[in-house]
Amino acid sequence: GSRTTMMYGRSFQCFLALLLLVQDVYSTNHLRGARRLEFPRAYTLWTSEEIHSTLLEWQTQYPNLVRLTTSQDAYGLPAAGDLSDCPFDAGVGCLNYILTIQDYVVHPEGCASSNRLPQVFWSGALHGDERVGPTATMEAASLLLEAASCEATFEYNPTLHASCSSSLEAQGIDKRQRQWLARLVATRRIVIVPTANALGYYRNTREEGDFDVNRDFPFDYTDATQCMRTVGGRTLNEAFREH
Repeated sequence: GSRTTMMYGRSFQCFLALLLLVQDVYSTNHLRGARRLEFPRAYTLWTSEEIHSTLLEWQTQYPNLVRLTTSQDAYGLPAAGDLSDCPFDAGVGCLNYILTIQDYVVHPEGCASSNRLPQVFWSGALHGDERVGPTATMEAASLLLEAASCEATFEYNPTLHASCSSSLEAQGIDKRQRQWLARLVATRRIVIVPTANALGYYRNTREEGDFDVNRDFPFDYTDATQCMRTVGGRTLNEAFREH
């Protein structure tokens, strides 16, 4: 709706700043590797199965910050693919996961403050062979969740707060950055589709089967049968209609 549109510019700036922070953390950790930083690491591309398993873990690990569904459950869409695709998913074919990050303690579902939250949408991959997007969204989401969860422990569990703060600091996230990340979670709803083209990402192909998801939207078409032929395109359409 209009709230989503009005927030686009500022939200994009926040997301860009967040990605730069992720890059900065990597650069800092990489450079500090010789100084024996506790948790230096290089980023690697996430596989479809890693995305699947991590999303399920977050659902349990961060029950007050995340909601997880699929476009199959939420909108009744079919799964793209056959028995050989995404065997880790239930059923036949690849599911299209939708992760929502929100502070459900401060903004319970259905309450006035939740309904007023600005909404931000992240999409990982329309072309399945463009591999960076899903990794960027998952890494950014992980950083947001870890920081927000850590800040939430400040008052009721000082020991845990000290531990998670130290863990983040070892990754290059100082107090100011941690609080900024937590504030991003507390002041908006972030809807993430890590792999809109779930089938193409699993197969490492541009298209979803025979169709290009990024050409599957009703712009400049005179024949209505020539759009919304992909599950990925329909997933994004339904998410935008809902939010």
